Amino acid sequence: MVPAGGLCRLCRADDGRQGASGKLRQAARRWALAATGQSDRERPQTLDAATRADFIALGVDPASLPPDDPEHEDDFEVWPENWQTVRLFLACETQWRASAAMSGMVWVGLDYVAVDVVARRRGLEADLADLQVMEVEALSILNGGRA
Repeated sequence: MVPAGGLCRLCRADDGRQGASGKLRQAARRWALAATGQSDRERPQTLDAATRADFIALGVDPASLPPDDPEHEDDFEVWPENWQTVRLFLACETQWRASAAMSGMVWVGLDYVAVDVVARRRGLEADLADLQVMEVEALSILNGGRA
């Protein structure tokens, strides 16, 4: 499970954009990074006001510093067409299967029988292919880049 406060807030977007699997991969990536306590190296770094002031006081050119930390930097927009899939993915965070190996624990994937039970009990309808897009992205992070 994701530690309290480790997952950014999710919000629904109602602007009618048609989504691609890229948004699902990003959502899964955010979940997996939070679940493993990692930061996303693909996201640009930001500074809070105090750290920025410290750098400037040390003589660092303000133009060379990364942007200020926005108020809702950790918010992540979920498109309406992806909302059910993301909700199901998050509801199934305790349904992952793992195996012990010589190199350590290896995440195998979601238990689809359990996923089906969670979906039916919660009244969630999501496309399995979309859920698998999220699963594959999360597995790459959970397994440290190993397939």
